[in-house]
Amino acid sequence: MFVSRKEKKIFVRQNTVPLFEMPITFDNPDQPLGTHVFTAMAVTDNGAGMRWNLMTIPTDPVAMMEDRSSSRRKSREAPKPVVQVQTKVASTAAEALERVQFPPEAVDRISELLIPGSSLVISDTGLGNETGRATEFVVLTR
Repeated sequence: MFVSRKEKKIFVRQNTVPLFEMPITFDNPDQPLGTHVFTAMAVTDNGAGMRWNLMTIPTDPVAMMEDRSSSRRKSREAPKPVVQVQTKVASTAAEALERVQFPPEAVDRISELLIPGSSLVISDTGLGNETGRATEFVVLTR
């Protein structure tokens, strides 16, 4: 499953085969979610729950930018200072998950498909250009 804040959709695949996609909404839609991968590890509570593993792709809240052309010049000119641009801080994995408003129909359909090994990716980005019909979801992180 892939939740994209950029595309405002959830995409669901099984064994690289697209099953469905549908619109999705977010609380505080202008705040970044970050990129988080939740993987179902094992059924718990006699089938009523699932144990999850989590991986968050780190993001730097301060984007560093520099004028690369100045480093190519061979002069005695002082280097230009690095400009720091403040960006909004991404949500933690728990906050991101809470902000996603899954349609009830999506929850029902996903609950029928969910097994250990299933993954849920939540990201600010859209599907990467390398995501195709016979691929897993490809999420670019840079």
